[in-house]
Amino acid sequence: LSFHDKAMIAAQYFEAIKLQNVDKAYKFHDEIFKNQQKLSNGEPFLKAIAKEVGADMGKLAKDLNSDAVKSKIQADIQEAAKFEIQGTPGFIINGIPLKGAYPADQFITIIESLVKKGKLKL
Repeated sequence: LSFHDKAMIAAQYFEAIKLQNVDKAYKFHDEIFKNQQKLSNGEPFLKAIAKEVGADMGKLAKDLNSDAVKSKIQADIQEAAKFEIQGTPGFIINGIPLKGAYPADQFITIIESLVKKGKLKL
């Protein structure tokens, strides 16, 4: 998100933690969303949350600016651009972009349509 000055560093923390443990990465993600107002504090906030979820802080520091982390983020940026998703929330359901906040019924309608067309099996 070019308009969000903390988006890139938050993504780097998430991906670096995900290299250690997927569950810890999603706990990190959830804590950021629960405390969005604190995100303006930048890295001190992100480090505190990373410690809270049990990330290996030494490994995190090494991985934060690694090629693995940067290439994963770049791939996500390219995929979002392909579907013209420029913000959050944004979802791709079997190739169908859904941009913005929608009720669960909208997702159900898309999924049911894909199942009926034989493009998705549940």
